[in-house]
Amino acid sequence: MYKIQGREPVIINTNDAQKLGIKHGEVIEVYNKRGAVLAGAFVTDKIREGVVQIQEGAWYDPENTNDAIPRCNAGACNVLTSSRPTSRWAQATAVNTCLVNIRKLGKDEVLKPYKSILAPKIIGA
Repeated sequence: MYKIQGREPVIINTNDAQKLGIKHGEVIEVYNKRGAVLAGAFVTDKIREGVVQIQEGAWYDPENTNDAIPRCNAGACNVLTSSRPTSRWAQATAVNTCLVNIRKLGKDEVLKPYKSILAPKIIGA
């Protein structure tokens, strides 16, 4: 799957998107009590209603580092999942699923460019 407006795609059912006024290709916020990410809406009937799926592959790109829990500008889904171990024996994490909310961004919300993929400035070259 491809990036949408430079962010990870979030796959959302057509009916769910319609209820929230979300259109294919728009940037939306996916959030829960652990954090929030910006992701590109990929609207389709090929996912169950009430379920969203975020592709994994974005580098963490905090939007405002002064916030206690900065929103990820790139869609790095790990900010939404728990890092709590599954048991004291396994010490693995159960990061494949979590509960989230989604919302359409307001018209006054300005999107910052995804800067984690920009090449660094070369000094003295």
